[in-house]
Formats: sequence, structure tokens, C-alpha cells
Amino acid sequence: MQVIDRINYVGDWLKVNGECIYATRTYFRHHEGTDLHFTRTKDRKHVYIISPKWPGEKLQSRLVKPRKGTAIRLLGLDRDLPWRQDGDNLVIDLPKELQDEAMRPCRQACAFRVESE
Repeated sequence: MQVIDRINYVGDWLKVNGECIYATRTYFRHHEGTDLHFTRTKDRKHVYIISPKWPGEKLQSRLVKPRKGTAIRLLGLDRDLPWRQDGDNLVIDLPKELQDEAMRPCRQACAFRVESE
């Protein structure tokens, strides 16, 4: 039974985050530190930031350069997230309600879609 539970868990995760895996390519670097991993769409329009653990109140990346005015989304959440450039860092502010694990689209490895330069 434990194996079936794990397979179901992976299937549920892919329902939410599959777009950051399927038909994507490696970003120019596949990771930043130990906490962030990246993929990109074939057309290079979007970059996905994948965080294996919940990043807390904000997610920061020096590698991803968003297009001016872009919408940044947490996959599985049907609204844009506020973001800003702080020097060389992209900073994505995560809503207070998402600090409650039960309110997140998935339990592990959240993915953010960013329209990149």
C-alpha cells in the first residue's frame, strides 16, 4: 500500500506542476544554491523556479530576470503574485494565507512561472 500512496502523491504533484517538467528544457543553469532549481519552455518565453521546500514569506533569485510587467504565478494558484527587483534579486512575495501548508496547491516542491527576458 505504501508504494501506491507514493505513486498517487507523485501523480497529484504532476497535476499541479507538470508544466514545469513536461516539454521543458534546462535553463542556462539548473540550480541556484541548494534550494532553487530551474527549467524553461522550449520557446524560452517562461522560466520555472522550483523550490523543493516552502521558501517562507518570499522567494529570491539572482538568476531569473523577469520581463518588465510580467505576471508571476505559483503553479496551482489562480492569481498573480506580487514581485519586485531588489538590486540584482528577483523577490516574489508570498501571500500570508499560503504560509499555512493546507492552503498551498501542493505539499512539496512548489514551482513558479516567470515570463523572462
